[in-house]
Amino acid sequence: MVVPWRAPDFVHCPVRRPVRRPQLKRDPLGGDRIPTPVLNTVKTVRPHLWLCSTVVLACSLAEAKRSDAPQGNRLAFLVSTITPAGRDTTFRSDFWNGAVHLDTVSLSLVDGSSILPIDSIVLQGRSGPLHMLDDLPSASEADSLGRYARFPRSLLARRTPKTTGPLGAVIATIDVPAGIDWTRRNIPAMPYLTRLRVTVWQSGRPTQAELGVAHPD
Repeated sequence: MVVPWRAPDFVHCPVRRPVRRPQLKRDPLGGDRIPTPVLNTVKTVRPHLWLCSTVVLACSLAEAKRSDAPQGNRLAFLVSTITPAGRDTTFRSDFWNGAVHLDTVSLSLVDGSSILPIDSIVLQGRSGPLHMLDDLPSASEADSLGRYARFPRSLLARRTPKTTGPLGAVIATIDVPAGIDWTRRNIPAMPYLTRLRVTVWQSGRPTQAELGVAHPD
């Protein structure tokens, strides 16, 4: 009996599993619909997002406008001196030197603040004890140990602000040597004046500036 020859059966097993790809079709059971709680949350948050974006934009515009405004102090001291040619010159400074500057110091408002009404101007002086260092008074020690005291109105003369110029609108003048003499007479425990402080009140808001003082002697 002859049996026909047949090849043996071989089953090929894959070495690795086929890669599963994400399902791109929509869920036939309504998966494309947004759940009601999520939809309500989106409707509630959207107006708040719009309001926040509006506030951020307004702040950005205000900051840009503020950066375009002229920079500088709203309150400045103007000191004067006489040049070698014999002419007076005035400039902004936070220091008065009695050896080279004239007695009167002007107080000016700058950067548009002169358009606000002035409620009051308060003048104060910082003075400390008189300690000698090599036959000279120690200004730094007097300032570190000093304190402020309110000065009388007679040391400060009010001025009517005029058109604002490059140095601002002058609102008052201060006689610095008179302030030095007043401190010596009225504050014997702290007779050495080291600086002046002026506070200007405009529409209920204060603005301060300080001027260092160097005695002429």
